[in-house]
Amino acid sequence: MAYLLLNDDENILINKVGESIYLRSYPQRYSQKSTILGKSNHHDYCVSMDEEQNIHLVFKTTQNSIIHLKGKDPSFTSTTILDDFENNYSISNLQMIHSNKSYLFYCALNPYERTSDLIFHNFTDKKNSAPQSLLALPNLNSKYQCFSKENAIDLVCCVLNDNQYELNLYQYAISEDVWENLGTLIASEYPITDFCFVEHGRGVHIAYVIEKYGHSTLYYGQMLNDQFFSIEIVALGQKIKPVIFVYNDVIWINYLSALILYSSFSSN
Repeated sequence: MAYLLLNDDENILINKVGESIYLRSYPQRYSQKSTILGKSNHHDYCVSMDEEQNIHLVFKTTQNSIIHLKGKDPSFTSTTILDDFENNYSISNLQMIHSNKSYLFYCALNPYERTSDLIFHNFTDKKNSAPQSLLALPNLNSKYQCFSKENAIDLVCCVLNDNQYELNLYQYAISEDVWENLGTLIASEYPITDFCFVEHGRGVHIAYVIEKYGHSTLYYGQMLNDQFFSIEIVALGQKIKPVIFVYNDVIWINYLSALILYSSFSSN
């Protein structure tokens, strides 16, 4: 996945093509070339920008180390967060949020419990916390999404509980260093194959897909005042990949199916 970062005077695109993770600024200056930030045969990487507009890049190297780059083009510092040379943990699915500290999430195998766990830890330039297992996921490719807001991080992820798929909402209180389970948004006996969410106004808005008998159904859901409501948008015989966003104070849902991009929006 490519990342587009916005700072005061330019847009910064960070993308991975082949083995190279490169950076390019827009608008381009003169005959500016792309800057290569790192190389790896793994596809896992994530990017964020801090309050001083430093770029933070975390990626998994070919040698299965997790590397953190910080800086501004063309000057970056590199730190090894952890090594997994034998790939015992099969680390994947990286995501990162920056709010005074860097907060890193990833999926990893738990060799003791034989589960696929969602791992969380935070770090600064001088201090690196120990990785913390938050919960067990159905597999290493399980979808999750995190979102930063004032003094908190919201996390939505799909878990398997007593053979039932649940889409749960969690919140991390940054100042207290405490996680809280805010409850189950959706419960389904059929797999929740994809989802995305955005916070707008006083509520959480979610687009999610449930697959049943080879058909995919896209739903829109809203959590407001501790109540969750959902409606069906479309059901198709192909897989659906949704994205949800706010534009002009309106909730938009775009979805891709069979290489065709569709759009839908809320009028309220």
